[in-house]
Amino acid sequence: MPRVQPPEGYITATEAKHILNVSDSMVRIHAQKGRIGYIVPPGRKQGFYLKRDVEKLAHDLDVFLNIDAEVEASQFTRASVEDLPEIMEISRQLFGSGDREDRVTPLEDRIALMTKTPDVFHVLKREEQVIGFTYMLPFRQGTEKIAQLLRADLAGEVSITPDDIVELTMGQSTQIYLVAIGMRPNIHISKRRVYAARLISNFMHLIVDLGRKGVVIESMTAVGFSKEGRRLLREFGFSEVPPLIPGKRVFTIKIAESGAPLILEYKRALAESGQHL
Repeated sequence: MPRVQPPEGYITATEAKHILNVSDSMVRIHAQKGRIGYIVPPGRKQGFYLKRDVEKLAHDLDVFLNIDAEVEASQFTRASVEDLPEIMEISRQLFGSGDREDRVTPLEDRIALMTKTPDVFHVLKREEQVIGFTYMLPFRQGTEKIAQLLRADLAGEVSITPDDIVELTMGQSTQIYLVAIGMRPNIHISKRRVYAARLISNFMHLIVDLGRKGVVIESMTAVGFSKEGRRLLREFGFSEVPPLIPGKRVFTIKIAESGAPLILEYKRALAESGQHL
């Protein structure tokens, strides 16, 4: 039988695979995720892919490959006291603080939190410049602080002291609130998306490392401020839950119930440490 030709504007799976330089299964995954259009003509088991979507995706992938070396040169590490002013400036640029300085957590309070729990702040650096950061608060079980933070406009409006958070040591139980993941806003969007993914990926691997240390994480909670941030949170296993106030997009992971790949890795690491949920 003669081979059925693709409709105008569409190409075969083989052509799509060659343009994207990926496997057949990866082409299907891109289609399933809605990145490229896909149709199946009547009477056929296999379909065709929208050429313009395939070419656009190939271009986007090429952009990411070109910046891969630059991203790999970045370093994710615990923040130092010297990094805090840069972190605070990025926070102001991203989230604002209005005209009231009391809406911003003072530098000395951040230092106090870091002194008790060094993992509160982590930074992504490129050539010694902070280009992004993560800010988490490991609270005691049963804390009311997370609910207060979810009702506040900014984290600085809620009084958080070293007594509210726990040291991340063997056998310690905690509920983690991910206060912020922030990137310098002047970074080009193509790089910012990759750096943000790197930040969250490293943060989640930090969570796995806490499992190896025997830290028992009951849950993690975060607010998705941007569309990209919400997408990344979902990809790493967070589920959206009803907000305490209108307008916020709240995401959480209940560790015991989650089947997300990295959370399963955390659970294995925790079990190997001798601790359990």
